[in-house]
Amino acid sequence: MIIETTLLIIGALTAVACLSLSKIKSWLRNRANAKYGDLVKRDLRDGKVEVMVIGLSENGTRTGEKTYRAKSLDPELDAEFGYSNRTRIYV
Repeated sequence: MIIETTLLIIGALTAVACLSLSKIKSWLRNRANAKYGDLVKRDLRDGKVEVMVIGLSENGTRTGEKTYRAKSLDPELDAEFGYSNRTRIYV
C-alpha cells in the first residue's frame, strides 16, 4: 500500500515537472470555457518556468486565468513560444 501511494505521488510530480500544451488547452476548454488563450512565460531564478494562461472568449472577454510553475516545457509548448515570452493559442 505504501509503495502504491508513493508511485502515485511520483506520477503527479512528473506531470507538473514538465508542462504540456495539451494540459493548457484542456484547462482552457474544460475549465475556462475559452476559445483562445494568451500565454505569458517567465523564467524564474530557481531554474523553473512560470506560464500565465489567460482564457478569452470569442469577443475577447476574459474567462479565466491560471498560472503554472514547472521545471520545463514540453517541446510542443516550447515551440509555441519560439523566441518570445508571449503567444496566443486557439482551442
